Amino acid sequence: MSSEPEFVPLTIEELQVYFPQYEILTFIAAGGMGAVYLANQKSIDRKVAIKVLPQELSSDEEFSAQFRAEAKVMSRVNHPNLVGFFDFGEVAGMLFIVMEFVDGKSLHHSAHGDAISPNVALDIVIGLSEGVKHAHDAGIIHRDIKPANVLLDQKATPKLGDFGLARPVEESEAGKVIFGTPGYTAPEVVKNPESIDERADIFSIGAILYELVTGHLPQDSYTPPSKEQKMHADFDKIVKKAILPDPDLRYGDMDDFLVALNNLKEKLDSGDAEEELIVSNVNKTSAPRATVKLASAKPPREVKLSAQTSATAKPIVTSGAAKTSAAHTSATNVNYQRERKAKSDTSKLVNIAITGVIVALVGIFIFSKVLKGKSGEDQAETPEVTPVAVVPDSTTEVKAPEVVKESSLDKLYELADPLKEHDFSKLPEGSFKVDTFAYFFYDEPQTWMNAQREAERYGGSLACPSTVELTEKFLTEMEKEGGDEVWTGGGTFDGLKMSWINGESWHFKSFSPKKQGALSFSKDGDFQISPHGDPKKFFICWDLSGRQHGEIHRQLRRITKAAQENDIESLPPRAFVEAGAIYYVYLRRATFKEAERIAEKYKAKIATPLSDQLYKKMRQAVSRCLMPDDSAWLEGKIMRDGSVEWDAELQNPKVWLEQLGPNEKVLGIRLVNASKPGLKGLDKTSGAEAMILKWDIQQ
Repeated sequence: MSSEPEFVPLTIEELQVYFPQYEILTFIAAGGMGAVYLANQKSIDRKVAIKVLPQELSSDEEFSAQFRAEAKVMSRVNHPNLVGFFDFGEVAGMLFIVMEFVDGKSLHHSAHGDAISPNVALDIVIGLSEGVKHAHDAGIIHRDIKPANVLLDQKATPKLGDFGLARPVEESEAGKVIFGTPGYTAPEVVKNPESIDERADIFSIGAILYELVTGHLPQDSYTPPSKEQKMHADFDKIVKKAILPDPDLRYGDMDDFLVALNNLKEKLDSGDAEEELIVSNVNKTSAPRATVKLASAKPPREVKLSAQTSATAKPIVTSGAAKTSAAHTSATNVNYQRERKAKSDTSKLVNIAITGVIVALVGIFIFSKVLKGKSGEDQAETPEVTPVAVVPDSTTEVKAPEVVKESSLDKLYELADPLKEHDFSKLPEGSFKVDTFAYFFYDEPQTWMNAQREAERYGGSLACPSTVELTEKFLTEMEKEGGDEVWTGGGTFDGLKMSWINGESWHFKSFSPKKQGALSFSKDGDFQISPHGDPKKFFICWDLSGRQHGEIHRQLRRITKAAQENDIESLPPRAFVEAGAIYYVYLRRATFKEAERIAEKYKAKIATPLSDQLYKKMRQAVSRCLMPDDSAWLEGKIMRDGSVEWDAELQNPKVWLEQLGPNEKVLGIRLVNASKPGLKGLDKTSGAEAMILKWDIQQ
């Protein structure tokens, strides 16, 4: 893992002058981003850590502004996997931050150069990801997640710190300083820093997971981590997808990433999948490491990361000198070898006894047959029998080697870049063509919207089986690939009307949906409406002519055109018409300003609930499209006194205002998908999962 640059810190006496409300106890550490001290907050007798930044960073106006803005947000964020922020400011030209004191060491110091047990690494990364998701929900992207910024407390709970303190890594072509740390920083942070989003943090966590299970960062020539030690195959899939160079090919957001991590954890915990979690001896001359070193100021003690830690995984040992007890490890290995030898000797005796019994029984059987032949009781010729002793293995069950089927992600991985550029000279194995289109079965279940996003990451869109011939082809492929039910690019719009995302007309007149939602197709050859949040497999479709009509931006353009031409007979799924306007729930995570820019790009506005009827339709729409507790931006502001300002005159706004109360600042308004969908305030710099767009129909 990367080492921290040296930083010359202030002495305790020099620092004490600037912080009279604290008692500076001791110096903790220093790095390129500043120095950290342990202090006691006198007023409440609380141990805190004070970090003082170098003057050269504090004097950088852009960095200072970013630091202050994000520190304000982080001071209101509270999560067990994030280092708590208590105070911040500037003294003597130096920025500082007062934060939670974590009694432990960084992940960098604790696991430097070690390949640790994969399930232990998984626990660390899940905790880290949950903390980062909480920050993302508040609209904060870290940009510099690395082991040196992850602290492990005495229970080995990971806590991420240094938000807003990303290190400058180099200058862009425009001369702008780029933040990050080589090896952990996503490529787009350097190539296109203006466009980075939460997927950059996913890349960093993916790199950390790879490093934890292999002992080193991913190389230019990527090698799956399972090549270096034994682990579940899903580790390869998760790491590979998390660190793809193209952010559009990674997990769409931290929610998607956590779903994959927790699914793997459930497999390991349930015992449904074989847990091969022993650190291997690949390319090493020494014995496998039995422990991970966690440095601490306290005497050595064993720390269990979680109740689900595998019995095959060795416990993490916390040690003041960060050393493993060789004598204890050696004694443990000797006892283990003695037990194995005793079991082996016992097994041999049992096997010998069983063999003797079987041979004796075979001999008795042959002898009885011979006697029967001689006495004339059996006139048939007795065949010659050669006795064979079968020796069962009393300790292990012999199984046929498992054939691991290559996943759809493996097939797509090498072709991701050309497919994204609509280069279809080579298609993934298993693809099939119908007319000018190519189709590929994606075998990892996704929600309807995530399936669409995943298809677009590989240059295509959700498939639309709009003809009988195509549905028959899908049935053949589903039977071959093992798909019981798949998502299609179809769904309801404006009530119970049916449409396809690629703009094709709906020809299956015999299908009459009884509820609103997304369209799936079963192995029985039936269409049915399903909730958007159900996970299902799906087909990716590529238009080999290069124009992917099912892409989301083309759907939005079709709505723009429909509003301009007053043609509302065929709108994309999730659109509806009310009071002379088209409304559409656009499922994309964004801050309010980002939502406004998107609306402007497609000549739309952020919607306002103008009437009870419209508000009812909006609530129905988010309940169908959004996951529980997700929300969509609306146009309006909640003032400090709890009153609401909309951008239009409402027919009856009182029905929506009863749940809104006084607040600290002016907030944006979002419609939340809860058990009873309703309005809530949200800081406009934070992210909502969707937005409701409005186009006025031109008469």
